[in-house]
Amino acid sequence: MKRMLIDFSDSIVRTALTEDSFLKDLVVDSKENKSAVSNIYVGVVKKILPSQFVFLDIGQEKNAFLQLNDHKESHLISVNESGKKTVNLRLGQELVVQVTKDASGTKGACVTSQLSFTGNYMILMANANGLNIGVSKKIASQAERARLKNILCGHLPEGYGVILRTRCENREEPELVSELNKLIEFCNKTLEKAKYIKGSLPVYKEGFIASKAIRELYRDDIDEVIINNEDEYLNVLEVIKSLSGKEINCIKIHKEDVLLFDYYNLENTIEKLLHKRVWLKSGGFLSIEQTDACVVIDVNTGKFEGKRNHSDTILKTNIEASLEICNQIRLRNLSGMVIIDFIDMKSAEDRNTLMLSMISELKRDRISTTVFGMTKLGLVQLTRKKTREPISSILQKECRCCSGTGKVQSEVYIADKIYKLVNNIFSGTVYNKLTVRANKNIIYYFTGNSNYITSLQKKFGKEINFEPIDTGRLEYFEIEKEKI
Repeated sequence: MKRMLIDFSDSIVRTALTEDSFLKDLVVDSKENKSAVSNIYVGVVKKILPSQFVFLDIGQEKNAFLQLNDHKESHLISVNESGKKTVNLRLGQELVVQVTKDASGTKGACVTSQLSFTGNYMILMANANGLNIGVSKKIASQAERARLKNILCGHLPEGYGVILRTRCENREEPELVSELNKLIEFCNKTLEKAKYIKGSLPVYKEGFIASKAIRELYRDDIDEVIINNEDEYLNVLEVIKSLSGKEINCIKIHKEDVLLFDYYNLENTIEKLLHKRVWLKSGGFLSIEQTDACVVIDVNTGKFEGKRNHSDTILKTNIEASLEICNQIRLRNLSGMVIIDFIDMKSAEDRNTLMLSMISELKRDRISTTVFGMTKLGLVQLTRKKTREPISSILQKECRCCSGTGKVQSEVYIADKIYKLVNNIFSGTVYNKLTVRANKNIIYYFTGNSNYITSLQKKFGKEINFEPIDTGRLEYFEIEKEKI
């Protein structure tokens, strides 16, 4: 049984795909920080860099950037006889762009001038720059690929390109041509609308918060779609109808007293997606660390000892880990560069077996992933296309105590810092009475060790008091200075 579950709440919308009660995919949308991917704006050019980056104001907090050395943007660059490139843009110029990646951290959104419009069977692209008709790599039959191309060959206008999706396999000409014409009509209306919109304003935005998630996850083989909000029924129905192209009777409203995701036993699974450590059935575990530059995953044998020789134990753990890593990458929506430190294997045959297993599992991911092989040390590097933020960015925020490091200063270090400050104040100023206020653990470090206080008071002959304050921040302290 394959289900799509859509859980609406006041702050977030979670769309899950399950198969035989197991969570297979998850998209989390925040109503506060709604994704702008696929939205179309009239951007205003604010800066053009020699490195062929263009920054545009699209009405967001940070300027979006357009990468001109991408082949999709070749129509924005001219090359003279000497080979010198010239950007066909000027400051203040308006340009219709589409968001391909949301703003993240200090970076603004990524945009492209090659607009794309996604349908059930195909993706239509305007300003296609020579791209004609592409077919999903998941359609293996060369005969079927040729048939699909031939169907659309005579119907695609100049300046447009099409990528045929996996679900168009074995579809007939009327269905495909009908959708192509609808997408072209919608594209033309959007471009016409853009002519009358001032810069830095949206031309097209997804109105329904869960529509992108539904488009990403919905498949024809889904048995039922269950939602927990009756008011959103028509919105969900409209999106799924546009994808399936047939009558829909699989959408159901969850009316049980138990909450939707609890009813299908998903809450614990989702909670574990925020944990650093992931246990494997064999007793081994994964350690997943997200950094600004990349994601690092370490594989450990943990409690697994195995019943056969050591190499069999390592291979079994690594294969189990590789399957769970693919699952975690998909569910956590990890992207960019991912480095996996598998347990070292001496056998080339074992390494090959592991890589084939992992590559096969990654093919099930709806997002493009490229694997770059394994080093002799057992390190595997892969890259996964980024379209959304990882769910940890939506469901978690940086700790104000450790600033994202996962560690705080020790009591010894903080107490030593306070000791040195007190020493400097007594020796270098006229103040002769100090009151130190800090976390109770820090205060106890001083009051429980009389040598600290005694040595200071004997050294300077001045008064020092310690008072605990109600703060969860171990490193926070304040020193009140008095002259008596």
